[in-house]
Amino acid sequence: MENSQSFYICLYRGENGKNLGHALSNSADFPEKISKDVTIDQVNVGTNFGTIFDLFCESMLGYMDILPFIAIIGSVITDGIQNAELTEFCESNSVNTIRRDQSDIFEIGVNNYSEYRSIEVRRKSAQLVSKQVPKMLLIGIVGSLDHYLAQIMKEILKKFPAMISDSDKTISVRDIFKSGSLEEFKDFLLDREI
Repeated sequence: MENSQSFYICLYRGENGKNLGHALSNSADFPEKISKDVTIDQVNVGTNFGTIFDLFCESMLGYMDILPFIAIIGSVITDGIQNAELTEFCESNSVNTIRRDQSDIFEIGVNNYSEYRSIEVRRKSAQLVSKQVPKMLLIGIVGSLDHYLAQIMKEILKKFPAMISDSDKTISVRDIFKSGSLEEFKDFLLDREI
Protein backbone atom coordinates (compact mmCIF):
# COMPACT_ATOMS: atom_id res chain seq x y z
CA MET A 1 0.00 0.00 0.00
CA GLU A 2 1.50 3.31 -1.09
CA ASN A 3 1.38 6.32 1.18
CA SER A 4 0.81 9.73 -0.47
CA GLN A 5 3.25 11.25 2.03
CA SER A 6 6.09 8.95 1.02
CA PHE A 7 8.53 8.70 -1.82
CA TYR A 8 10.50 5.71 -3.04
CA ILE A 9 14.14 5.26 -3.95
CA CYS A 10 15.28 2.15 -5.79
CA LEU A 11 19.01 1.37 -5.54
CA TYR A 12 20.28 -0.79 -8.41
CA ARG A 13 23.30 -3.03 -7.83
CA GLY A 14 25.50 -4.77 -10.37
CA GLU A 15 26.54 -8.41 -10.31
CA ASN A 16 29.51 -7.45 -8.13
CA GLY A 17 27.15 -5.90 -5.57
CA LYS A 18 28.32 -2.34 -6.24
CA ASN A 19 25.81 0.44 -6.69
CA LEU A 20 25.02 1.12 -10.36
CA GLY A 21 22.58 3.95 -9.84
CA HIS A 22 19.23 4.82 -8.39
CA ALA A 23 15.78 5.98 -9.36
CA LEU A 24 13.24 8.12 -7.53
CA SER A 25 9.45 7.85 -7.74
CA ASN A 26 6.28 8.62 -5.84
CA SER A 27 5.28 4.97 -6.24
CA ALA A 28 7.04 1.67 -5.66
CA ASP A 29 6.77 0.66 -9.31
CA PHE A 30 10.35 0.19 -10.50
CA PRO A 31 11.75 -2.20 -13.11
CA GLU A 32 13.42 -5.25 -11.55
CA LYS A 33 16.80 -4.27 -12.91
CA ILE A 34 18.29 -1.29 -14.68
CA SER A 35 18.69 -1.60 -18.42
CA LYS A 36 21.55 -0.19 -20.46
CA ASP A 37 19.25 1.90 -22.61
CA VAL A 38 17.80 3.93 -19.73
CA THR A 39 18.14 7.62 -20.51
CA ILE A 40 18.20 10.34 -17.95
CA ASP A 41 16.68 13.68 -18.87
CA GLN A 42 19.47 16.18 -19.36
CA VAL A 43 19.01 19.59 -17.83
CA ASN A 44 19.72 22.33 -20.33
CA VAL A 45 21.91 24.72 -18.38
CA GLY A 46 21.30 28.32 -19.21
CA THR A 47 17.68 28.02 -20.34
CA ASN A 48 16.49 30.34 -17.59
CA PHE A 49 17.44 31.98 -14.34
CA GLY A 50 15.53 29.50 -12.17
CA THR A 51 17.33 26.49 -13.64
CA ILE A 52 20.71 28.14 -13.24
CA PHE A 53 19.91 29.11 -9.66
CA ASP A 54 18.72 25.57 -8.82
CA LEU A 55 21.89 24.05 -10.27
CA PHE A 56 24.02 26.56 -8.38
CA CYS A 57 22.24 25.73 -5.09
CA GLU A 58 22.67 21.99 -5.67
CA SER A 59 26.35 22.52 -6.39
CA MET A 60 26.89 24.58 -3.23
CA LEU A 61 24.96 22.08 -1.10
CA GLY A 62 27.18 19.32 -2.47
CA TYR A 63 30.27 21.25 -1.44
CA MET A 64 28.78 21.95 1.99
CA ASP A 65 28.16 18.23 2.48
CA ILE A 66 31.55 17.01 1.34
CA LEU A 67 33.95 19.71 2.55
CA PRO A 68 33.83 18.93 6.31
CA PHE A 69 34.05 15.19 5.58
CA ILE A 70 37.09 15.58 3.32
CA ALA A 71 38.77 17.98 5.76
CA ILE A 72 38.53 15.42 8.55
CA ILE A 73 38.95 12.13 6.73
CA GLY A 74 41.75 13.18 4.35
CA SER A 75 44.46 13.41 6.99
CA VAL A 76 43.19 10.31 8.82
CA ILE A 77 43.44 8.19 5.65
CA THR A 78 46.83 9.65 4.74
CA ASP A 79 48.22 8.98 8.21
CA GLY A 80 46.84 5.44 8.18
CA ILE A 81 48.41 4.60 4.82
CA GLN A 82 51.74 6.17 5.72
CA ASN A 83 51.85 4.51 9.14
CA ALA A 84 51.09 1.13 7.55
CA GLU A 85 53.95 1.61 5.07
CA LEU A 86 56.39 2.56 7.84
CA THR A 87 55.27 -0.37 10.02
CA GLU A 88 55.69 -2.77 7.07
CA PHE A 89 59.18 -1.38 6.42
CA CYS A 90 60.18 -1.78 10.06
CA GLU A 91 58.75 -5.30 10.37
CA SER A 92 60.41 -6.57 7.19
CA ASN A 93 63.83 -4.93 7.68
CA SER A 94 64.30 -5.31 11.43
CA VAL A 95 67.41 -7.11 12.60
CA ASN A 96 66.21 -7.05 16.18
CA THR A 97 62.89 -5.95 17.69
CA ILE A 98 62.18 -4.98 21.27
CA ARG A 99 58.44 -5.24 22.04
CA ARG A 100 57.05 -3.12 24.85
CA ASP A 101 53.53 -2.39 26.10
CA GLN A 102 53.17 1.00 24.42
CA SER A 103 55.87 0.85 21.73
CA ASP A 104 58.15 -1.30 19.63
CA ILE A 105 61.80 -0.56 18.90
CA PHE A 106 63.16 -1.85 15.59
CA GLU A 107 66.86 -2.19 14.89
CA ILE A 108 67.40 -1.68 11.18
CA GLY A 109 70.64 -1.90 9.22
CA VAL A 110 72.13 1.36 7.98
CA ASN A 111 71.97 0.06 4.39
CA ASN A 112 68.14 0.53 4.61
CA TYR A 113 68.38 4.19 5.67
CA SER A 114 67.74 5.60 2.17
CA GLU A 115 64.55 3.51 1.90
CA TYR A 116 63.45 4.86 5.29
CA ARG A 117 64.17 8.45 4.16
CA SER A 118 62.12 7.83 1.01
CA ILE A 119 59.17 6.68 3.15
CA GLU A 120 59.54 9.78 5.36
CA VAL A 121 59.61 12.12 2.36
CA ARG A 122 56.40 10.53 0.97
CA ARG A 123 54.85 10.70 4.44
CA LYS A 124 55.53 14.43 4.81
CA SER A 125 54.39 15.11 1.23
CA ALA A 126 51.16 13.18 1.80
CA GLN A 127 50.47 15.13 5.00
CA LEU A 128 51.04 18.40 3.17
CA VAL A 129 48.73 17.38 0.31
CA SER A 130 46.01 16.21 2.71
CA LYS A 131 46.04 19.71 4.24
CA GLN A 132 45.72 21.23 0.75
CA VAL A 133 42.62 19.23 -0.25
CA PRO A 134 40.15 21.51 1.61
CA LYS A 135 41.80 24.49 -0.08
CA MET A 136 41.36 22.81 -3.46
CA LEU A 137 37.68 22.29 -2.68
CA LEU A 138 37.41 25.97 -1.80
CA ILE A 139 38.87 26.78 -5.23
CA GLY A 140 36.19 24.47 -6.67
CA ILE A 141 33.50 26.47 -4.85
CA VAL A 142 34.85 29.73 -6.28
CA GLY A 143 35.10 28.16 -9.75
CA SER A 144 31.52 26.93 -9.48
CA LEU A 145 30.32 30.37 -8.45
CA ASP A 146 32.20 31.88 -11.39
CA HIS A 147 30.63 29.36 -13.79
CA TYR A 148 27.07 30.06 -12.65
CA LEU A 149 27.61 33.82 -12.63
CA ALA A 150 28.77 33.54 -16.25
CA GLN A 151 25.62 31.56 -17.06
CA ILE A 152 23.46 34.27 -15.44
CA MET A 153 25.31 36.99 -17.34
CA LYS A 154 24.78 35.09 -20.59
CA GLU A 155 21.05 34.86 -19.88
CA ILE A 156 20.90 38.58 -19.16
CA LEU A 157 22.68 39.37 -22.42
CA LYS A 158 20.33 37.06 -24.32
CA LYS A 159 17.31 38.82 -22.84
CA PHE A 160 18.79 42.30 -23.35
CA PRO A 161 20.96 42.10 -26.49
CA ALA A 162 21.10 45.89 -26.69
CA MET A 163 23.70 45.75 -23.93
CA ILE A 164 26.09 44.19 -26.46
CA SER A 165 24.81 45.71 -29.68
CA ASP A 166 25.62 49.21 -28.41
CA SER A 167 29.24 48.16 -27.97
CA ASP A 168 31.89 49.59 -30.34
CA LYS A 169 34.11 46.50 -30.19
CA THR A 170 35.68 45.13 -33.36
CA ILE A 171 35.36 41.56 -34.57
CA SER A 172 37.84 39.79 -36.81
CA VAL A 173 36.72 38.23 -40.07
CA ARG A 174 38.32 34.96 -38.91
CA ASP A 175 35.92 34.86 -35.93
CA ILE A 176 32.95 35.41 -38.22
CA PHE A 177 33.95 32.60 -40.58
CA LYS A 178 34.72 30.20 -37.71
CA SER A 179 31.05 30.25 -36.75
CA GLY A 180 28.88 27.76 -38.61
CA SER A 181 25.65 29.68 -38.09
CA LEU A 182 24.29 32.97 -36.83
CA GLU A 183 23.37 31.33 -33.49
CA GLU A 184 26.93 30.03 -33.04
CA PHE A 185 28.24 33.51 -33.79
CA LYS A 186 25.86 35.06 -31.24
CA ASP A 187 27.02 32.52 -28.63
CA PHE A 188 30.64 33.36 -29.50
CA LEU A 189 29.95 37.07 -28.97
CA LEU A 190 28.17 36.42 -25.68
CA ASP A 191 30.99 34.23 -24.40
CA ARG A 192 33.59 36.80 -25.44
CA GLU A 193 31.67 39.60 -23.77
CA ILE A 194 31.28 37.64 -20.54
